[in-house]
Amino acid sequence: MSGPRAEENTIAVEYQGRQIQIGARFNKPLGPGPFPAVIVLHTCDGIDSQSSTIGLWAALMQAQGYATLRPDSFTARGYAAVCSNTGAVSMQDRAQDVFASAYWLAGRPEIRADRIAVLGLSHGGGAAVYIARDHEELRPLRQQLAARHGKIAASVDLYGGCGSSAGHPVITPLLALLGGRDDWAPPAPCAALASAQANGIMQIQVYPGAYHAFDGPRDRPVSYAGHMVGYDPAAAQDARSRVPQFMASYMR
Repeated sequence: MSGPRAEENTIAVEYQGRQIQIGARFNKPLGPGPFPAVIVLHTCDGIDSQSSTIGLWAALMQAQGYATLRPDSFTARGYAAVCSNTGAVSMQDRAQDVFASAYWLAGRPEIRADRIAVLGLSHGGGAAVYIARDHEELRPLRQQLAARHGKIAASVDLYGGCGSSAGHPVITPLLALLGGRDDWAPPAPCAALASAQANGIMQIQVYPGAYHAFDGPRDRPVSYAGHMVGYDPAAAQDARSRVPQFMASYMR
């Protein structure tokens, strides 16, 4: 059961040589905790998009006993959405937001600082992959989080791109759930990345007939921002079962 209405917060993030304050919505389950926490990352449509399932995923995580934090990566940077220019807010920008959010969570007494996960949708899914890999510029942020006894223990990518498989190995357990017919974030790069990991730290599931955003809410495929998106009931049901199982493996 989820707790009361979301608590609205701001979190300081460095951006283009200055500090900005990003909004973040925090929910926690009922009870004293401490709770593991999931940082849920919105799509290219932004945090309040009606075409996104971010609220459903946050509610599912809360029902599983996790606190959730939903940072808004766009508004403070001057964007409402970036679907026509997905590079306007970079994966590095979003990684900054995640580590600042994790640091904020790790300072709260009702949160288990060493049990923080990331779950990203689409553009946010790409960020979830980026965070799971050993990018040099993220090392100081990991160290800063560790100084607060915090750790990102798992990461989930829902139909987000993986980028090149060269370099930057996966160092955080990563689950990628992808549509086989996705022409926005094709599964091949994620499959290559998973194959490049010798230790099985990355899991991948491709749903053969599914398009981008296969978890809804559109009931049939439509063209959106030049790409096909559409609900696939079987893929959505499997994802909603698979994600909690994966989280439980690393977060309990």
